[in-house]
Amino acid sequence: LARLGAAALPGRRIVALTRPDLELTDFAAVAERFERERPEVIVHAAALSRGPLCQADPARARLLNVDVTRHLASLSE
Repeated sequence: LARLGAAALPGRRIVALTRPDLELTDFAAVAERFERERPEVIVHAAALSRGPLCQADPARARLLNVDVTRHLASLSE
């Protein structure tokens, strides 16, 4: 996705983060990173998408798929 973003947004700085870079469930750390970086575009591709995993741990599925998404959206306002 980072390479596609660089091609689609020439001249823009693309920052591709992985879980070791930023744990999205650490809402305070995410808010701090947003304050520091002030991103113009956000591509949120972290999700728990396999049905059996979601069924096995519905609380984690909600955290990753709903709460993290809501937090990212609120920071982008």
